[in-house]
Amino acid sequence: MKDIRMVVTDLDSTLLRRNKTVSPFTLDTIAEMRRRGILFAVATARPFRSVRVPFPWLSYDAACYHNG
Repeated sequence: MKDIRMVVTDLDSTLLRRNKTVSPFTLDTIAEMRRRGILFAVATARPFRSVRVPFPWLSYDAACYHNG
């Protein structure tokens, strides 16, 4: 695992808590990964608008939405 280039996560019940927030620890971890040059991506069954509108603070390098 020494050459991690990207981390991809689902949103609901994985990155997002039940109340649709992300813990400060998780946000700090994502920021540290990105500082180290590791890309951060999200994959979700949600459509684009249901990610960007309610979570404008969520910063990521790539995403795969419900329609690919």
